[in-house]
Amino acid sequence: MKFIEKNANIKIRLPDTPHIYLELQEEYYKKKAVLESYEENYDKNELQIDDLISMEFEKIPNTDL
Repeated sequence: MKFIEKNANIKIRLPDTPHIYLELQEEYYKKKAVLESYEENYDKNELQIDDLISMEFEKIPNTDL
């Protein structure tokens, strides 16, 4: 997504986490910060860290519709 944002002819701003529901974004950033602090993850880039936790946040939040 950042590649598209950077290389688009018309300048656009895309969300940082379009794959995560708004209700889960705070929890996502907390988990990401914890994972980034682990020594074994120091050499991983942002996409690799995201892959470690993305499966947990692809679930649909419980909504009463």
